[in-house]
Amino acid sequence: MTQITLTERDDGRSVEVRPGDEVVLRLIESPTTGFRWRIDRASGGVEPAGDRFELDPNPQFGSGGFRELTFRVTDPAPGRIELRHWQEWSGDASITRRFVVDLLPGAP
Repeated sequence: MTQITLTERDDGRSVEVRPGDEVVLRLIESPTTGFRWRIDRASGGVEPAGDRFELDPNPQFGSGGFRELTFRVTDPAPGRIELRHWQEWSGDASITRRFVVDLLPGAP
């Protein structure tokens, strides 16, 4: 099993994965503003496997941290992960950012 960690710089990227791999998306988030990362879609051979928030190691008043969303690759089929950064109660009009990564089957 390999763990592949991606950040906001990897938005739009394609990565090779194999069954058993974990894909960790580590994205900046300030939950006190109400804006949070949420999964829009996880398709193909991938399933959500974890969601946690980590405070910035040098917190200041109003600072945020990192949302880590973990996905497990279960099948060698191509997949895609799509996220949105929004205020859930405000609906789609509040979406400020999106994150997309395509998962391609790697060589066995």
